[in-house]
Amino acid sequence: MKHILLSFDSARPECLSEIDPACHIWLFIPAGQEYMPMTWCEVLCRFGKRVHFVFLPPGSAADPGLVWAYHLGRIAAQDPDAVICLLSDDNRQDIVLQRMRAQQHCLDVVRFD
Repeated sequence: MKHILLSFDSARPECLSEIDPACHIWLFIPAGQEYMPMTWCEVLCRFGKRVHFVFLPPGSAADPGLVWAYHLGRIAAQDPDAVICLLSDDNRQDIVLQRMRAQQHCLDVVRFD
C-alpha cells in the first residue's frame, strides 16, 4: 500500500491532484490550526477514508519530528510492504528513513522537499 505523509504548513493541496486515490494520505496539522481551506477539503475528498489527520500537540516540548517518526513506525509495523513518501522540507526524519531502508521495515521510503 502507498502512504504519503505531508505537512499542512509546507505542502500545497495541488500536490495531491495527480496522486492515485488508492493512496493513504497522512496530513500533519500544526497545533492552533483552526480551519482548513476549501481547496484542501476538495482535494482530500478524493481519498475518502484513506485520509488520516494527525494533529500535532501544542507546546514547544512536543517535537513534530517525533510525531512523524512515530507514525512512520506505525505504518511500517502495520504494512511491511508499504511504499512511503514524505513531502516535507524538514530533514529531521532523514535518519529514521535511512534506518527504515537499512532494516527493510518497508518496501521503499523517500522524502521530497
